[in-house]
Amino acid sequence: MKTKKSNNKILSILLAASVALTSCSKDDNEDSPEGPINNANVAAQIDEYPRSGDFIVTAESKLSGDLNFTLTKVSVNDAFILNETSGQLTAANPFAFDYETNTEITGEITVTNGTESEVLSLQVDINNIDDIAYFLKGSKEAYLAASPGDWVPITSDEYLTLSIEISGTNRSGTTENLYEAGVVVEVFDTYDDFTVANDAAPIPVDNYVYAFKFWSDASNTNGNRVKVSGTSLTEGYEDLGNSLPTGGRGEQSFVLKGSNDPTTSTGYLGMYSQSGLAYDVRGNAPGEHYFVQGNTGTIGNNFNIVQRICLYQGLSTSIKQWD
Repeated sequence: MKTKKSNNKILSILLAASVALTSCSKDDNEDSPEGPINNANVAAQIDEYPRSGDFIVTAESKLSGDLNFTLTKVSVNDAFILNETSGQLTAANPFAFDYETNTEITGEITVTNGTESEVLSLQVDINNIDDIAYFLKGSKEAYLAASPGDWVPITSDEYLTLSIEISGTNRSGTTENLYEAGVVVEVFDTYDDFTVANDAAPIPVDNYVYAFKFWSDASNTNGNRVKVSGTSLTEGYEDLGNSLPTGGRGEQSFVLKGSNDPTTSTGYLGMYSQSGLAYDVRGNAPGEHYFVQGNTGTIGNNFNIVQRICLYQGLSTSIKQWD
């Protein structure tokens, strides 16, 4: 009798445990979500300004069957094109991949096979490149081959492109309106062996000067130098980079290889003109400039003033976008 009672007790415990397991299993199934599965990142890297259509990455899914891929979220509009059947991601707008604006682009890709769906998180890191080299066309090879400190001749169109495309660009030395007003007159006087400084458009603090242009009224220019002062309009000028390359008459435009020294205070842009620097004698470009003979860092107390703007200009930015 004692053995029978013990067996009945064991049977009761086993039945209770079975009921409890069945109940837990049922509750777990009821609590399980039926939504999409969240998966690991689809990750890739790409250089700034890729060509439209350049391959980036292919999204991989755990689902089986005929799959459909949809880009459901993206942090930068017009960045990607997603093939809905292959999951291949390519570049759309090159300018969406601007490192100075976004170091990465993130998003989500939803994958479905008609009955199940999966969400893939997306991250594409952007590699910083030399933006100046990217935006140059005919002068690109000369720029890449140049040494730090060299001024590389570029076209007027390339200068304009840099002024538009290099982020945060400021014009210094003179405004574009004054420069153009002086150029169109085509009646000039020039400086030979003089240091000059326009009293217009200073260089903002923490800016790198990276390009320069001037109007030459000489058939052969040689030994001209760009100068920057962090002291005042009339003192503290130092050469920026090496001498400007030899040029001719008309607009001479240059880009500086490896500009690496930002202004630490408000700066002033000047120029030593060994030959050719022009100014409008008719006064279409109102303003004034200071001048002194020789290649010097100080115009000093004996400076002379002319009520005209000398026809030179620099481009600068606080964001270093080159090697």
